[in-house]
Amino acid sequence: MKRKPIPAAQWWRNASETFKVVAEYLAMAKRAELRDEGHNCGHEFTITAVSRGHYTVVGDPTHKDAPEWAAGDYVPTMTTRVRAHNLRDALLLAAAEPLAEWVTDEDEEPQP
Repeated sequence: MKRKPIPAAQWWRNASETFKVVAEYLAMAKRAELRDEGHNCGHEFTITAVSRGHYTVVGDPTHKDAPEWAAGDYVPTMTTRVRAHNLRDALLLAAAEPLAEWVTDEDEEPQP
């Protein structure tokens, strides 16, 4: 009997749930480092991102991105700063921060 393939949405949900565990491990490591060393160790990474959306409407398989939903010509640059021992961990720490907490090019400089 042929098994039904796992839908992409389920893979993305599982990846999100798994990342929640990774983010908690990172937070625990940062707290332990602060406790053990008395300060944040590692290199300071400034991470900048630009994001344009691709949206779908749940339950509407025919939906195409409408122009009024698109980001338009202007897409703000988002920046955050994190301290980490390597690029991998810096990217993971940055990914754990909600985008609403990142600083856009319209705001002031990001704080470490």
